[in-house]
Amino acid sequence: MDREWGQRDRAALPVRRDEHGPTHGRYIDSDGIDHPVRSGAEEDGLDKDLARYMVEAGLVPPDMTRPGAATHVELKVAYRMRTSGSQHVELAINNNVDTKKYGCHRLLPYVLAPGQTLVIHDPRGTHVYEGKGRRT
Repeated sequence: MDREWGQRDRAALPVRRDEHGPTHGRYIDSDGIDHPVRSGAEEDGLDKDLARYMVEAGLVPPDMTRPGAATHVELKVAYRMRTSGSQHVELAINNNVDTKKYGCHRLLPYVLAPGQTLVIHDPRGTHVYEGKGRRT
């Protein structure tokens, strides 16, 4: 975990004015490759695949077919980790981790597979999420 990188990289991201606008981030995967990421829909449909996974895994109610959190940077990176098998990723974002009932803070451990670690550097500090697998 590199807190200095996280806070330095976070400071270089676009500033969100008045809590509006997309969340921007950068993450370094386990191969050392730096990737820019932004909240919202993905051209490759990853957000839709993630939403489907969240419903099928019981992370959100079955009638929540388009969970908004599926467009959040944190969960999209976690889902990319899950599907690629990456074990460790560091992510810097220009927004706080979402703490709502069906938000990133609560869902990240269940989107990550067991053995995976996502370290998020946000304006409040550094947060470490460990994969727990499916919720029971």
